[in-house]
Amino acid sequence: NGPTTCEANAANAVLGTGVKLVNGNWEALDMQGGPSQAAGGIMVYDPGADLMVSFGGYDRCADTYSKQTLLWDGNAWRTPLKPTPLSLTPRAGMAAIYDPVTEQVVMYGGHDASGALAETWVWSVETGWSMVIGAGQPGPRTGAALGTDPASQTLILFGGNDQSQICYGPS
Repeated sequence: NGPTTCEANAANAVLGTGVKLVNGNWEALDMQGGPSQAAGGIMVYDPGADLMVSFGGYDRCADTYSKQTLLWDGNAWRTPLKPTPLSLTPRAGMAAIYDPVTEQVVMYGGHDASGALAETWVWSVETGWSMVIGAGQPGPRTGAALGTDPASQTLILFGGNDQSQICYGPS
């Protein structure tokens, strides 16, 4: 009876570290005080705040979702001044991007323990996370992608699935 997969991975992996791409080369980055080892979180650069915004993820070994928001200023991690609202449930698999029109980080969907989500959240350094309530929300999606179309000044959500074997994309 050897170690479980999670125990073996924890024993053999360097957790709590990251890497950064510098001139085509990956270099070690100390992540002390940074996001947990959860997978499927987001990390988006907010040029107005000059910060990376990190949120969420899923730790398979602990079987837990995260709702932790952390900010990276290029040297150290810190918590935002505005706490993560209770209504923003722990989740993973979200699509996220910085929207230059609204000057906010936009996050859509993902999944939690109950399934795929159909929520839009925006983040700014001044307000923290706020849920966007509006007509025409796409259905629940996890694993989708968000892109920016500068010509039309819109965001485009593409792909993903709703965890019921229905996938979204070209037919």
